[in-house]
Amino acid sequence: MVTYRPMPLLLWLSSIALKIASTVAAAVPSLRRKLQLRQQWREHLHQLPELLTSALGVPRLWVHVASAGEFEHVRSVIAQLRETFPQLFVVVSFFSPSGFAAHQRTPLADAVILLPPDTPANARRFITLVRPHVAVFIRYELWPNYLWRLRQERIPTLLIAATFPRNRLWRLPGARSILCRILSQFHAIVPLTPDDAEQFRQLLPKVSFPVVPDPRYDRIWEAAQCRPSLPLPEVFLSAERFHIIAGSTWDADHQLLFRALQQLPEEIKSRSTLILVPHEPTANTIQSLLSLFPHALCWSSMTADVPANGEFPVLIIDRLGLLLSLYGYGTVAYVGGGFGRCVHNLAEPAAYGLPLSCGPAIDGSPDAPKLIAAGALTIVHTADELAHWLSNMALHPAERRRRGAAACSVIQEHLGGTERIVALLSPYLTEALSSEA
Repeated sequence: MVTYRPMPLLLWLSSIALKIASTVAAAVPSLRRKLQLRQQWREHLHQLPELLTSALGVPRLWVHVASAGEFEHVRSVIAQLRETFPQLFVVVSFFSPSGFAAHQRTPLADAVILLPPDTPANARRFITLVRPHVAVFIRYELWPNYLWRLRQERIPTLLIAATFPRNRLWRLPGARSILCRILSQFHAIVPLTPDDAEQFRQLLPKVSFPVVPDPRYDRIWEAAQCRPSLPLPEVFLSAERFHIIAGSTWDADHQLLFRALQQLPEEIKSRSTLILVPHEPTANTIQSLLSLFPHALCWSSMTADVPANGEFPVLIIDRLGLLLSLYGYGTVAYVGGGFGRCVHNLAEPAAYGLPLSCGPAIDGSPDAPKLIAAGALTIVHTADELAHWLSNMALHPAERRRRGAAACSVIQEHLGGTERIVALLSPYLTEALSSEA
């Protein structure tokens, strides 16, 4: 990687921007709670030395991700590295408190923490404590102070499953020069797509950017082949019914689904079921869903079967960690987030061979373009469009199977990323193992 002398001004600006963002978040009620949770990083940093006592004399890997979704890109990589290097000590840091909460007990890591804010002092203290032999950042995580400190300490640092930053701030005058200096701190950048590679190449024309398939596909594919059994009521297992799985949904998705289901012909509605898996199953979210679907069951209070009250069978999943397995019980899938910032994970239902639909916000999704091109994903903008898609899938099983097979093929065609990323990281860890011996 080409090395530029980083600008002290850039590191200072990063710290100032962080302070401004924190001040703004504290003034916005919807962000205040997240900011309060982020403050747990101090406690995590205080506990870190105790967690690291078993890391003496062994190779250490630091992996940083934004949240739970980004962690999926690296899970299979960590698992395979741990098989190859049984002594490997893994520290995983999250920016998002929700991501930390979802994976704080993952067996893949020896220490899981919230990353301290990107300031020179925090970066120096954190890296001095962890002393990683290799650092891995996922997708679009670019923290100048941490990257500068890692470069100063001569620690190999890679950006994997990399997507070119799409934030409009990088289009401002002078911003591309700053981005170039940040990216130049990485020893290697491994893009997800040829388009991402080309955009990186425009900034750093002398650097090679090897495109590697998303390692996430390997893990999802393996999980889909297992098809774990869940204790669902019989009505959600019947092969005679049309099972709709709505995954990672938000309020806008719930309202859309409610209106679309009302428009379905009775002949379709009478043989359909709906499993709703909200992205954040908070008490308020569950209560809101129950107001829309008052006869729905909740997973936590589920009985052996659905009461025979003639209502459309709806199951609300009020706990985390079940969505991937639930897709295995679906006929079609609607994936949420497409009426917010970006649609969530489309690859999981695709691996199960389900026809897919979602809202129009797909710009940040690495899966959407491939699935649209294959004819597996339908974008819906209104309840009418969603109802039409559901009816079409329910009434035309041959077309449904064709689209499902196309979705499955997209995943199969992009397997193998895990092995290639492990091959990139292994020499650094082998060298670390030799130096610690």
